[in-house]
Amino acid sequence: MQKKIEEIEKSIDEAVKDVQSSKTLYEIKMRFLGKTGEISSLLKNMRDIPPEERPSFGKLVNALKRRASERLDELEAAIKRVELGKKYFREKIDVTLPGRCTPDGAFHPNTLIRNELISVFAGMGFEIYEGPEIENDYYNFTALNTPAVHGKPRAILAHTVKGKGVSFMENQAGWHGKAPSAQEREQALKELEG
Repeated sequence: MQKKIEEIEKSIDEAVKDVQSSKTLYEIKMRFLGKTGEISSLLKNMRDIPPEERPSFGKLVNALKRRASERLDELEAAIKRVELGKKYFREKIDVTLPGRCTPDGAFHPNTLIRNELISVFAGMGFEIYEGPEIENDYYNFTALNTPAVHGKPRAILAHTVKGKGVSFMENQAGWHGKAPSAQEREQALKELEG
């Protein structure tokens, strides 16, 4: 069994010689220290050893396990430092460089179409005038000599009548699915005019 322990120690030394990545080191760790690893299998085979040799064999295996664990942990720390250094080198930022400019954005699709239409009509000889987007009542009706009935239609009884605090709609139900009666419409019209 002593020979087996020495063989495992030599194979650990050979395995960690050319380790360059933490992934490879993890695989080596599992090979020797994992649940089904070589050192764990030595501890499982202790039942095959005579009872008087078990304490000394257990000490040797535990010493091997401790040495292997310490060696692999040191190597893991060194590899992580190297990998971290490489990562920092790849991702380093030069703070003396000017900042990256972000694009200002883009025009809204409606604005793009509007600009295209303006360029088409301007190319045909039209002139473009800018004005307010919303006109008031004076410019829409009064300045155009539109009759008051047309420009300011009053609420027609057939459309909406407000009376008794309730809105009646034609062909719509009033209270609880019941259409308003003729007397109720008449009363509402009097309240509206008076």
